[in-house]
Amino acid sequence: MPTLLETLEFSSIVEVTSSGLSSEGDKDATQPHSPYNPQSTHRRKVFHSWLKIGRETDYDLESNIVGKQTLDIGCGQGDMIELFAATLKAQGNQSSRVVGVDPASLDYGEPWTLGDAQAGLLAGPVGEYLSFRQTTAPALVASQPTGTYSVAYFAHSLYYFPSYATIIQNFKSLLNAGVQTLLLAEWSLSISDLAALPHLLAVLLQSIDPISDGNVRTVLSPAAYMTAAMEAGWEVASSETFAPVAGLEDGKWETGFARTVAEKTAIGRQAVQTVERSVESVQRESLTAHADALEASIVSAGGVDRVRCMDVWTAIFRPAASKTA
Repeated sequence: MPTLLETLEFSSIVEVTSSGLSSEGDKDATQPHSPYNPQSTHRRKVFHSWLKIGRETDYDLESNIVGKQTLDIGCGQGDMIELFAATLKAQGNQSSRVVGVDPASLDYGEPWTLGDAQAGLLAGPVGEYLSFRQTTAPALVASQPTGTYSVAYFAHSLYYFPSYATIIQNFKSLLNAGVQTLLLAEWSLSISDLAALPHLLAVLLQSIDPISDGNVRTVLSPAAYMTAAMEAGWEVASSETFAPVAGLEDGKWETGFARTVAEKTAIGRQAVQTVERSVESVQRESLTAHADALEASIVSAGGVDRVRCMDVWTAIFRPAASKTA
């Protein structure tokens, strides 16, 4: 049987991830979960990164996945969970499963809601390999026997969490539930292409003044995520940073959302002209500076439509030695 990495690199994953295609061979990248969609291509690169850095450091990630249950935390519409399930199916494994957990309303999302996207996956060719739970990870693992899940991953879902403390709580609950491997993938707050600078500034701007229904709430650097994981009892096994695929639109989307914050900031610009700088005025000054820098970076990139995504950081964590002794 081929390894997961070999399956991901050489097998025709398209054949088992075609739930979003209107007909066989129809390369419609606008359909949900289409393997030709840049988002699907990006998720494949993230999964490949985890498997690759695990192999490079002799960390046996595959044995923790094959034949066991994996937890996708903040699964959303299911881009990553489908890829996981499709790779397992393409490999020929019959006993592995992936469970997606997300507390968001099933009516959330556009142009396809979470409910519609998840229902499509369950009815599709990899439906038997996955399932969904509308709850939080701590609540789910607390309701099940210790050791139910061997691997848990956060694939671009950490920004959604309301606080640093909540992230640590999730990390701790997974460790206490017997999870053996923690996988993280998030924006790195670094760029290898200047056209990604608007994405970086947009995220930082929203972290100062989050949009109530936005995707960015808690922004941390890779170093901060590693600190949070260590506080929760994990240790890093391997990590890397890479440039995302072309055509990925997250940077463009977040830049547009951040302009909402910038417009609100512009209304109160005069408030910073005070003799004594209060905490509120200092925050407003920072917002103004970020907003101005964002607009300048958009111009440098050639407009919002040319904005690229910042680099991606992936990491593998295992229980710290002190926790397994």
